Amino acid sequence: MNGEQSLAEQYELFGCIQCGKCSAGCPISLKSAFNIRKLIHEVTVSRDIESIYERPELWDCTTCSICSLRCPRGLKPHEVLISIRSALAEQGNIPVTIRDALEGTFKHGNPYAQIRAKRSEWAAGLNIKDFSQGARAEILYFVGCAASYDPRVQEISRALVKALAQAEVDFGILGNEESCSGSEIRRMGEEGLFEMLRADNLNLFHKYGIRHIVTTSPHCYNTFKNEYYDDSFEVKHYTQFVAGLIETGKLNFSKEIKKLVTYQDPCF
Repeated sequence: MNGEQSLAEQYELFGCIQCGKCSAGCPISLKSAFNIRKLIHEVTVSRDIESIYERPELWDCTTCSICSLRCPRGLKPHEVLISIRSALAEQGNIPVTIRDALEGTFKHGNPYAQIRAKRSEWAAGLNIKDFSQGARAEILYFVGCAASYDPRVQEISRALVKALAQAEVDFGILGNEESCSGSEIRRMGEEGLFEMLRADNLNLFHKYGIRHIVTTSPHCYNTFKNEYYDDSFEVKHYTQFVAGLIETGKLNFSKEIKKLVTYQDPCF
């Protein structure tokens, strides 16, 4: 590492006992050559880190962090993977799809490279308060990229807005000023772009005096809560917030639901 602190030292990997709990819980280990236990072992013993960096399977990991959650020594294997990707991003040695997502986020504030002026089109006709237009509200609904641009996920945004309105919640959105939270950007290895997004978003939160945030995405929730390092606001995922509205009687079901309802428990 040319005199710099090695990855093994930086993440205290010499404490790894190679028990295999990390790789045993990995959701992609059976479908990919990627093996987090083997990677940790190689990082601690290899003198040729560059050869490890050349492996395409490094991009198969979803960074769900189950390896870190299950580690009996309290190590963070998924953070090692992110660090390796960061080095690759600095070298420009990244897949073209990752490159396009990073460029789209840098230019337009979202990995889909959709123009910023269309970010709030999903909200047309819903009469939602917009902080960027001078409105103020008690709660910021942070919509997120997928829920703003993906037609399928936009239905979730609209349904949540109707539920919040029914419960008479005082909320607003950032409109076209909203940008990516940076969750996936950091996990792609582009730490510099993530730091820029974090700074820009925090500036907006402070500018509008945001104290309470509700997110569509659990990934945005995780990033705001655990990676923004700012205690000036409280953040909740919409499932938490809606559950609270139901528990306090502010939101009720209008009829009995005779359907099987499935919720996908996300990584975060």
